[in-house]
Amino acid sequence: MDKPIPSNELFTNLIIHNVEPHVGKYGQDKSPGIAVGLVTRESDIALGFGQVNIGLPMPIDGNTIFGIGSISKLFTGLILANGIAHGELSLSDKANKWLKKDMQIDDRITLRHLVSHYSGLPNFPGNIISRKGVSWDKETAELMPAKDYTRQNLTDCIKQHLCNPDQGVPGKKYIYSNLGIGLLSIVLQNRYSFSDFETLNREKITNVLNMKRTATNIPDFIRRNKSNMAQGYQYDGQSNRFKPVDLSDMGVLAGAGELVSCANDMNLLMGQLIGLRPGPLDMAAREAQRVLGDVEIEGTKVAYAHQIKHIRSGAEIHFKTGGTPGFTGIVMWRDNPKVGLVILSNRGRFKILKPLSQKLMGTISQMLIKT
Repeated sequence: MDKPIPSNELFTNLIIHNVEPHVGKYGQDKSPGIAVGLVTRESDIALGFGQVNIGLPMPIDGNTIFGIGSISKLFTGLILANGIAHGELSLSDKANKWLKKDMQIDDRITLRHLVSHYSGLPNFPGNIISRKGVSWDKETAELMPAKDYTRQNLTDCIKQHLCNPDQGVPGKKYIYSNLGIGLLSIVLQNRYSFSDFETLNREKITNVLNMKRTATNIPDFIRRNKSNMAQGYQYDGQSNRFKPVDLSDMGVLAGAGELVSCANDMNLLMGQLIGLRPGPLDMAAREAQRVLGDVEIEGTKVAYAHQIKHIRSGAEIHFKTGGTPGFTGIVMWRDNPKVGLVILSNRGRFKILKPLSQKLMGTISQMLIKT
């Protein structure tokens, strides 16, 4: 006789047991707040722990908005995958086909290279600190180097040969590049005639999936959602306290790391990626999970702006981490059994998050496999 399927209550208790010990107003192994989203065939759970702001009594819930950092790249990759799936773009397209004349890069670089981090481009533009007209304080330069980075700054970088592949021939080696994904987001903006990443992403992803609390940190969105927006924090080891940090600003490279979102919205995306919530992005979701190359970590591959880990059971786990000065996040999903997991924290560089997500994913998967 089949064993009973694990209930929402069982999953909820498991998450509480594993997450609550890592929530607190101070401490090296703590975060002021954490939100967790879980999607399975039978469950759709969003839980909040801790406070939106250390100084305020507002509790975190499934709608609390966090910076998601480089998880933004997953959205850029999905937009490309949608274009590929519908024949509007090709992975073999040269990036220059869709870049304007004043932003032409190395002509060998293709869309495949950009989305898989095989372009050879540096992590950030070479003029990101030295650009004219920007007054830097040391903290901003270290925590948010792309703040207010403009199209003109990027054009200048290319003209000055400071945005060339610096790690060999495009297509030869995996080299993580915020610049590469940022350029891809500009390619997509040009292809679909949008002036910025916010409107592109809204039209292609968030409106389609009804993700009402996901956007770049544009002032109007922040103002409308301020009451349930988590304050980001950086841990200060000397005082054992948390220091408030602003939301990340990526300028024209927004598609590489500027989005904010919440657990409930990310559950909508996870449901699409694991095929449990059929919708208009089904073809894009399947294409986005196609292997495009190797990562120099044993058993790890790269797909559309995220990685795939092959585990001993033969299953594949897809994942993408995101970090800004004040936030840390991870999304993780697998198709056998179908599980989507997101964990968001309002503490920057919170290293506990990755092993915590791995532990939860492993336990939940085993619970479902045994049913």
